[in-house]
Amino acid sequence: MYVNTAGKERQSNFELLRIVLMITIPVYHLMLYNGVFYMDYHKNVVPGLFLSSGGAITADYAFIALTAYFLLESKKKPVIRRLLVFLAQVATLYLIRFVVIRGLWGFDSGNWFVEDYILGGAWWFVTPYMILLLTYPLLNRLYEAISEKAHGLLCILLGIWFVVNGITLCMNLLNDLVAFLFTYTVMAFLRRHDYRRWFLKTQKWQMLFLYLVGFLLTFLVSWYVKLPGVLASDEVANEVVKHLIGKYTPLQFIMGLAVFFLFRDLTVPQSKTINTLARSVFFVFLLHETVMGVYWYFGWINGQYSYYSTSSFWLWLGIYVCSCLLVGFAVQQIYDRFLAPLWLRLIDWVCARPWMERIEERIWREKDM
Repeated sequence: MYVNTAGKERQSNFELLRIVLMITIPVYHLMLYNGVFYMDYHKNVVPGLFLSSGGAITADYAFIALTAYFLLESKKKPVIRRLLVFLAQVATLYLIRFVVIRGLWGFDSGNWFVEDYILGGAWWFVTPYMILLLTYPLLNRLYEAISEKAHGLLCILLGIWFVVNGITLCMNLLNDLVAFLFTYTVMAFLRRHDYRRWFLKTQKWQMLFLYLVGFLLTFLVSWYVKLPGVLASDEVANEVVKHLIGKYTPLQFIMGLAVFFLFRDLTVPQSKTINTLARSVFFVFLLHETVMGVYWYFGWINGQYSYYSTSSFWLWLGIYVCSCLLVGFAVQQIYDRFLAPLWLRLIDWVCARPWMERIEERIWREKDM
């Protein structure tokens, strides 16, 4: 039997969580794309590992958990409209990325960074998220219908698949979907008992302890294996690091849920400032690589960033992250003021079509959960 938690709202503790998580993603990609923790041992390897061991990958799972927390309570809400609003934002932000990057680099840059990372980034999260927005009513009905024992078995089976993916590092859309589905399924299982316990009680101090243990284990092991002479070669050490800070890493999943429950238990007074800034989180997510592409084009933070002096390393890190936040906030303000009303007018027209209304009715064809 599910516990009724339908009264949840997006309070400032959740909005603060979104802001904190988003800051970690530009930081991680700055380290990753510049090979900071994959280079031969250098003074910047340690801060690169420190900034990444409990950052963006942990944040990904915390974001999925946050999404699940609210979607599991969504009943009879317009699924198609929500999806189209999300697609409108994605289309707009990818158009901005395309115009800016192609405008600077051209259509035949021959630069691996531009072609593989800047123009291809973020889809691993966006595509499964869109699929989740479309299928969550079906998933919610499934979790409502099955027994707790069957639900637990489903968590175990998905968990095994997820762990295998983390071992093999086989990254593709199917396995991305498994990561999302596993997280959503675990959150639905914990919801059965009102999220009261997960490994430990889901209270802030227990969850902080769980996160810190995971972070320190990831950071210290990664640091140790990168030390010269510890393993047979730096390539072997890098493989270990990939398994510790990879997007299918079980420990990162555990840390992500721990961070979510930590902020869920925090008491944060309602703050208009926090709530306003949090509205730009998705814009930062889809534009931070564009910002990096601009910096890279002008030679400010590029493949040589790994070898910057200590002061320059931290200075440019601060400049880059602040730039991402400012760009994301500015574009969000422009979008909400000028573009969103146009998109919403079109979306409302589409959703009012009889055939679209029939699709929406079919999605929610079952009785209320």
